[in-house]
Amino acid sequence: MLYSHFLTFSLSHFPAFRPSGFLCVLCAFVVNPFLLCSCLLLIAGIANPIIAADDNVSPATEEELYRQCRSVYTSGQFADADQCIEKFLSRYPESDHAGEMLFMRAFLRPDISASIGMYRSLIEKYPNSKWAAKSLFQLGQCYYLQGKYSEALDEYGKIIVSYPDDEVYWPARYWKCRTLIAKNDYAEALVALRSLESDDSAEIGRDIILMSLGECYIGMKDYKNAEASYRSLIDTMPDSQRVPSAYLLLAKSLQSQDKVQEAKKLYQKVIKDYRQSIAAQQAQRHLSSLTQPKPVVTKRDVPKTVEPIQKSPAKSEAYFSIQVGAFSRKNNADSLAGRLRKKGYSVDVARPIPGKSRLHKVRVGKFKTKSGAANMARRLRKNEKLPTEVVKVTP
Repeated sequence: MLYSHFLTFSLSHFPAFRPSGFLCVLCAFVVNPFLLCSCLLLIAGIANPIIAADDNVSPATEEELYRQCRSVYTSGQFADADQCIEKFLSRYPESDHAGEMLFMRAFLRPDISASIGMYRSLIEKYPNSKWAAKSLFQLGQCYYLQGKYSEALDEYGKIIVSYPDDEVYWPARYWKCRTLIAKNDYAEALVALRSLESDDSAEIGRDIILMSLGECYIGMKDYKNAEASYRSLIDTMPDSQRVPSAYLLLAKSLQSQDKVQEAKKLYQKVIKDYRQSIAAQQAQRHLSSLTQPKPVVTKRDVPKTVEPIQKSPAKSEAYFSIQVGAFSRKNNADSLAGRLRKKGYSVDVARPIPGKSRLHKVRVGKFKTKSGAANMARRLRKNEKLPTEVVKVTP
């Protein structure tokens, strides 16, 4: 569901290590002299068949299968990885690697509900392992993606209280802030962000915190403080990759304060200096809206208030799509959609439906089959580090 507003944990950073066949054999002989004797007997033609059978269930087999599962997962062969993990868990359910295998399997699920169930099972079975904390974080991400912000806050809160030394502790604190913003609870989000900013040991970049502070102030319509946040980022961290977005939002803050000429100059700067960025595309739209003359409507120009007759559209077939984000703010949804379109994805943003949903939902692709959508979902999870949910869309 960071930083483009989503932070997902993948196992792709684990190095895949496979020793040469010679080293495997040599290590096995050093660790297990009985294996060396067995092989010598086999060469002599007098080995007992039972010895060969025992060799097939040696600890080396477990490690080899474990390395194979990680290798196919990190290489993006998701179908093979799923089968390999299932084989590993069926053979070695009590292995020290079982928690990691369960986490990988849950991460591979295209159905977000199935992932949630598997993460919960992992937490119950291995409550004291590092995979429990990571599973809690993934649960928070899943609920955030679904727009279930109270549930997401619960999961992040459990990490903050119970796992202060885990690597997901700081991301959980940041995503607590993001969730409060998505929930429009700006006052509490502001307190949480200020606390994060003042903590010298925080592992979240200050530029990320300042961007979120600016968003909080914009949500509160406190454009002066929003302006200060974006200026602070630009002045103190000019090399940050978030500078183009900071200039864009600074211009919008100025525009909201009726400082139109200053806003125009900043929009032009973004277009000129960061022409390949998504911020430049958005700046162009804002600048166009500022430079277009407003039509003068006279009394005789006012159209009659007669609703045009609309033909009933032809019924469209249902299709499957991959939801990668759900946002209460339109700008956040458009930003994610723009980033994905720039990478060549076909993206739609489903707008809120009065009485049903208050969220702007970002969806990728249109597929006739659920399996086709599931394959794309795996690619998005792996390549874009986004949580995904395959949904059926009925036009």
